Amino acid sequence: MELQSIVYDGSPFVPAVYPDTLKRITDHINKRKIAPSAAIAAEVALAGIALNDLHKRDYEWLVYQFQLEVLNLSHFLFGFTTPPALILGSHLLMSRTYAETFAILSPHTTDPLVISLNQHKANLIFETHPAYLSMTRKTPEAICGVIWDICEKNPFSQDVYYLAGLESSRRLFTGYAQKITLA
Repeated sequence: MELQSIVYDGSPFVPAVYPDTLKRITDHINKRKIAPSAAIAAEVALAGIALNDLHKRDYEWLVYQFQLEVLNLSHFLFGFTTPPALILGSHLLMSRTYAETFAILSPHTTDPLVISLNQHKANLIFETHPAYLSMTRKTPEAICGVIWDICEKNPFSQDVYYLAGLESSRRLFTGYAQKITLA
């Protein structure tokens, strides 16, 4: 299966940019003084979790339409949520220790696949955090480009659904980043 047969406008793997979410992001930025990239990343991560719930509900239809398996959905979720988690982690590391940050990003689990993903994120954060800090132009779009590029160069999996998750969350992050209005 090709990436473009999974990630396209109207695909069940590409969430829309919602006005209510856009308002929440803007409120987080303007009222709570959260960095724009962190505010967007938090909402994108939440969208990934909500999308995963929809995929579970519509699993039989997705199997029929896309010939996927449960593992493909896990890989999609991992691809979708890893870059925003790394942005949030990089932001948290500005005021927290690595141990505190990683405890927030990767709660304890006994699932071997999730443990492996958490180890992958732990390795990537050593690259994403300095990149996040060193950017002279910290627009959300610039941060998105750098973090997603790092994730694409160091993928957790070559599964097309993991790669689709990366692309889908990049589209959503970029969609919100282009529409936010700062007060």
